[in-house]
Amino acid sequence: MSQQITSAITMTQLHLGERALQIDWSDGRKSTFHYFWLRDNCPQSRLIATDQRILETINIPEDIYPKAGYLTDDNQLQITWAYDGHVSRYDGNWLRAYDYSNGAKSPHRLLNEQPKLWDATIKNELSIVDYSSFITQPSVERAFLNQFHALGFGILCNVPTELGQVLKVGRRFGIVRPTSWGELFDIKARVETDAVAYTNIPLAAHTDSTYRNPPPSIQILHCLVSETEGGESTLVDGFKIAADLRTQAPQKFDLLATTPLHFYSHTVNTEHHAISPVIRLDAQGNVEGIRYSNHAVQPFLLPSDVMEAYYDAYCTFGRMREHNIYQIRYQLRPGDLYMVDNRRVMHGRTGFSRGGDRHLQGCYIEYDQLLSRREVLNRDQFS
Repeated sequence: MSQQITSAITMTQLHLGERALQIDWSDGRKSTFHYFWLRDNCPQSRLIATDQRILETINIPEDIYPKAGYLTDDNQLQITWAYDGHVSRYDGNWLRAYDYSNGAKSPHRLLNEQPKLWDATIKNELSIVDYSSFITQPSVERAFLNQFHALGFGILCNVPTELGQVLKVGRRFGIVRPTSWGELFDIKARVETDAVAYTNIPLAAHTDSTYRNPPPSIQILHCLVSETEGGESTLVDGFKIAADLRTQAPQKFDLLATTPLHFYSHTVNTEHHAISPVIRLDAQGNVEGIRYSNHAVQPFLLPSDVMEAYYDAYCTFGRMREHNIYQIRYQLRPGDLYMVDNRRVMHGRTGFSRGGDRHLQGCYIEYDQLLSRREVLNRDQFS
């Protein structure tokens, strides 16, 4: 609500009605604002430091009415409320931006941003960022985080190859989310293992921890040693696949977006269950999440007349993620680090030889922490 909003359009006339008022604007528009809504969003009833409300909505009288109201010379609406004498002042630019009677949507830039969908051709546009510049130059960090928010992944190079360095990167944004392995996990090829990631076989693109509720939203993976042949990292934009599937095979898309699956994992000391569709939609029907891991999904328990159609949709999605047109490959070298939005971008790797050492370390953080850092860095750019 505190975001600065400017406009050359001004309020010209005010009409007080029984339950709402009308404002006429210099460009001819007419806007309606209900009294209850105005009192609920009074700027003087918010904390200045955090822009949070201090008025409980339920304490506003249902029949609230202004004792007086007028427009000021500096494009403000001032209202004195009859029930308690409280004075509210609303900036005309703010009212224009929040003009719900004319279909206004939130003016906050973040809420109107759309992800940039990508396929294999994005590799030609990739900007790999030097770590020292990332941590010392706010403009570089801002550009990296803006790219990450748009694409769902980002790559840093020349990161010190020290054990635990990945935690320093994660903690730059906030708290590292612990899992069954603790805050930090190591990826090395092992003969005996309870995770596919610890073998040298190819690992198909997937999202991590589908059996957790919710899964961690960002994975950070840091390459310390890479002496093997092969083992290229693969990245796939799940949102792009979902968008193409929605266009090309809408019935398959609908099945994947409405059919909940059971994801499960256990070890000697842990057990995790989660229920979710492969494609998760928000309240407006937009894709907001992908949860896909063939390793962790449990037997489908669907009606007989749906089973074959669902398998067809599920396998179509799986084949699309393996297709070269959607997949980028990147050979992580010592000092390389990538971050992926685990709610969107599926990651995997090609197989690699047994000869030589290969050691990666990883951790998880939550998206809201990174997003907060990005918004702070962007304040000067969009204020």
